[in-house]
Formats: sequence, C-alpha cells, structure tokens
Amino acid sequence: YHDLGARLLRWRGRWRERGHGRTAQCARKFEFADFGAAPAPAAALVACVVPAAWLMVTDVVATRNGAAWVADAGQLRMLSQRLAKASLQSLLGNPEAFKQVDASRGAFSAILDRLVKGGQTAGGDAVPPSPDRVLPTLEALQKEWDKTDRNVGVLLREQKNLVGLGAAVAQVNGANPQLLDLAE
Repeated sequence: YHDLGARLLRWRGRWRERGHGRTAQCARKFEFADFGAAPAPAAALVACVVPAAWLMVTDVVATRNGAAWVADAGQLRMLSQRLAKASLQSLLGNPEAFKQVDASRGAFSAILDRLVKGGQTAGGDAVPPSPDRVLPTLEALQKEWDKTDRNVGVLLREQKNLVGLGAAVAQVNGANPQLLDLAE
C-alpha cells in the first residue's frame, strides 16, 4: 500500500510475462507508474465534481434556510392564535394567561425580527433574511404587529387591575348565585 506505483508496475509486468496479449496491449496504453499520462480525464473529473459539489452544498443550504423560514412562519401562526386566546383569558383576570401573553409576545417579536433581518434559529443555525420577494408581506405583517404589540403592552400594564376585577367578579358570582341567574 505504501508504493502503489511500484505495485502496479509489477502487476503490468506479470500480465506481459503471462502473454495476455490484448490485456497487455491495453496495459501499455496507460502508464500506471507515474499517473501523469491521464491529466485530461482527471481534469474532466475535477471539472464535473467541483461544480456538482458546489450545487449540492448550495441546494442543502437553500433547503435548510427554506425549512427554517417555513417553520418560523408556522410558529408565528401558532403564536398569534395563542396570543388571541390568552388575551381573552387575561381580560377575564386569569393570572396564568398574562404569562402566556407575555411569552407569546416576546417569541412573536423575535421570530418576526429573524424573518426580516436574519439571525439564529432556536437550534442555533444562522439563517439569512427572507428573500426579497416576501419582504413586502413581512413589512405589512410588521405594521400590523406594531399595532398589536402596543395593545398587548396596554393589556400587560393593566394586569393588576384586571386580575383584581376578575377576582371581584368571581367573588360576586360565588356569593350570590341568584344574581348570576338574573344576569344570564
């Protein structure tokens, strides 16, 4: 294994000694000892392999980025639904809902920012900004999110009052079932 050229030379010599005419003629066409007789096939191989490898790498990167963008878009959808549900529960004074509202708000902002500007995914992969063809959609979403974010901020600032109001309503409802029947 250390001297492959010498081994191939010995192999070619044995073929010639045994009188394998046609094989010996074929063996003479290629100089196995110096490997310099076939630069054109090697260059052609490199010329094909390098672009193919480059295409494979760029395709893998594009697929990974596309998958990250799609996953982020799905997360935004889920977070918007969670934010709507938790906001309604917050208005009723549910203290746990405020935690969900705050967490959803932060996650939504981070993901939208990553889609627009690029950044690190939750898995630690770096993702570039979204393609130019989707930026108008993301800009429109950003404008809507800015409005929603301001409203969520108001909701979170009123947490103490809403939790107190929810507790008072629960106390009134628990203390006076007849009043509840009349209200319905």
